[in-house]
Amino acid sequence: MLDANCSGTIDAIEIRHALTTTNFREHMTDDQIEEIIQKIDHDGNGQINYSEFVASTVDVAEFLTEERVVALFKSFDVDDDGEIEEQNIVEALTRVGVDVTVDEVTEMIREHDEDKDGSISLSEFKKMLNFC
Repeated sequence: MLDANCSGTIDAIEIRHALTTTNFREHMTDDQIEEIIQKIDHDGNGQINYSEFVASTVDVAEFLTEERVVALFKSFDVDDDGEIEEQNIVEALTRVGVDVTVDEVTEMIREHDEDKDGSISLSEFKKMLNFC
């Protein structure tokens, strides 16, 4: 709902709009909104993408354990080959009702695929979640 223009990212304008429509705008300054974006925006493009948003909503220290991370990884690695590929992400997100484009998935993988093999390994997945 925050992504009003359906760009796949959230920017300061969309956050301000959401805060205004929910009557929370009076509680946050523009500087505070920019500070939130800067803390969440790991790639520094001034916008919050899907993986940055999801990562920011989870308190890793309290929620994630090794077992949960592996289970979450396996929920995406549906073919059980030890890697998460584009099709794995599309299938997993579709199962939970998230409509995602191939371009969005390609970007997700590109952001987190450190060895540039076109997929996300368990170690890359852990780094993506800041669980190392």
